[in-house]
Parts: sequence; C-alpha cells; structure tokens
Amino acid sequence: MGLFDKTRRGTKSVQSRALKNLRRRQKGSTAIEFAIVSPVFIALMLSIVEIGWVGFSQTVTVNAITDVGRLVRTGQIQDISITDDPNAQRNAVFEVVCRYARIYGNCSENLTVEVQAYNSFAELEAASSEPIICQNSAQDAVDNLGFNPGGDSSIVRVRVCILYETLNPAIGLSLRKTNGQPNRLISQVLFRNEPFEINGVGGNT
Repeated sequence: MGLFDKTRRGTKSVQSRALKNLRRRQKGSTAIEFAIVSPVFIALMLSIVEIGWVGFSQTVTVNAITDVGRLVRTGQIQDISITDDPNAQRNAVFEVVCRYARIYGNCSENLTVEVQAYNSFAELEAASSEPIICQNSAQDAVDNLGFNPGGDSSIVRVRVCILYETLNPAIGLSLRKTNGQPNRLISQVLFRNEPFEINGVGGNT
C-alpha cells in the first residue's frame, strides 16, 4: 500500500468525522430551534381553539335565551299550571336553558336564569343597574333569584349566566375576571309580551 493511498484514506476519515460532527451540530441546532418555536406555536394553536370555544359558547347562550324568550313572549310558560307546583314555570324555563348549558357540566351548579317583568321602560331602566346573579354569587342572592314572566304586554327581561372553565386558562385567551373563579358567560334579552291572554293562553297561572 502506497503512501498516497494511506494519505487519501486518512483524508476521507477526517472528512467523515467532520461530516458526522456537522450533522450532530445540525441536529442540536434543530432541537434548540424547536424548543424555542414550539411553545409559541402551541400557544397560538391553543388560543385559536380558545377563541372558537368562546364563540361557540356565545352561540349556545344566545340560542338558549332566544328559546326562552319565545316561550315567555307567547304565553306558553305562563300557561303552565302552578297549582300543584309553584315552581313549575320556573323549572320549565330552567330546563329549556339547561338543554344547551349542560355541556358545561351540572346545570344546578353552573346555571342561573332570571326572568323579570316590568310595567314600563322607566321601571326597567331603574333596574338596569342590578347585578347579574350567577351560581358563584352570594348564596342568598342565588336562592332569591327573581322569576316573573309577566302578563299581556309586560316588558320582560331574561338574563342567563353560565359558569364555565376555559379550555386554555393559562395560555392564550383567558376571560377570567377573578382569580380562582370560573368564567361567567352572560346573555340577556328584552321584549314585550304578546297579548296572549286574548287568545286564551296564559290562563292557568
């Protein structure tokens, strides 16, 4: 074996080690880059999911309160007899909303529905500063939550509060108002009842 062959093999060996070292460095730099970029990417993805969840939740409450408003406005709730159960109308309204809200957990722990009737818009305006009552409000306020669907042509306000946990409470979009408390998803609707008693509806209250 000639000196030239030995030199050539030695050169190839050096080149091979150099390529291996280069590959190792490239792999190391890739891992470092991934470690830097991945938290940002994951945070972005979670934020997108969170925004979608908030939008979905808002749609749920709007659909729920729309259904309740229609039942109250047309006198279908008022037509439910309360002779045997004084809370029959309240429970019927609660169940309508719960059909939508149960995706957030136990309705008795996460949901409040308030229905109040007013004789005039001035009376409604005077009550506009009343705070929304949620399940994590003072227990006395929850126990005495108002329910009055009104009669013919009454002005009615329906307010719904759903407590829920965000999908991504730590990163991205967070709607928490108070540390340690779940989010409050609040929706309300105002309307004037139709003259349903003229048509014989609402006579069993």
